[in-house]
Amino acid sequence: MTRYRAAAIHLGLSILAGLLLLSLFWYVWYPDPLLRALGGADVFLLLVCVDVVLGPILTLVVFKSGKRTLRFDLAVIGIVQAAALVYGVYTMFLGRPIYLAGDGSRFIVVQASDLDPNQAHTNWAGPRWVGFALLKDATEHEKLMFTGFNYAGFPQTHIPLGSLREKFVENGKSIDTLKRLNPGQEAAIDSWLAAHGRQSPSVKFVPLQATTEPMAVILDVNTAEIVGIAPFKPWS
Repeated sequence: MTRYRAAAIHLGLSILAGLLLLSLFWYVWYPDPLLRALGGADVFLLLVCVDVVLGPILTLVVFKSGKRTLRFDLAVIGIVQAAALVYGVYTMFLGRPIYLAGDGSRFIVVQASDLDPNQAHTNWAGPRWVGFALLKDATEHEKLMFTGFNYAGFPQTHIPLGSLREKFVENGKSIDTLKRLNPGQEAAIDSWLAAHGRQSPSVKFVPLQATTEPMAVILDVNTAEIVGIAPFKPWS
């Protein structure tokens, strides 16, 4: 086998692994556009560079049919590549969004790393939309506030999202406001709405707080039904 064929086989396997990871991140853990909102795209690009690019290049460099240390060299490459892959996937796993929690005026992305590890969370297949409210019991409220974890991530603060409908309708802002906050992207906003079967007068938006790039949650103007997350700035 030539080094070019070996590198090509390695490249093919690496591309397959990269596509599987993209499917996991893009469609399951970080449904679009949350990968961008949470800065996960940078970690994914690093994974791609190591897994799809660097590994096959190293195979091309070291491979020589009949070389006495060939198995050892390929094993080292495989171990390094696997270690980088495991680290990257674990990082993405810890950063995955668990809840998109709303209080009637905004939504907050609650990531796995924001949660108390002693609390049971079963969200393995993407984030859940939930409502949350401050606890009426002052002692319990203070207890959660000073845990160091995200308040909106505690299940005892969660309430039905539908119970906040009136607040969301009242606090939502117009699409004209969203366009003013995103100069030069008016056409892109209209295109996003058209792709979701909506027009400006039928929807409002509230902010989505995220670690890297805040976005706008688009809501039905009457029912507060969630239309989707639009990748536009929700504030100046």
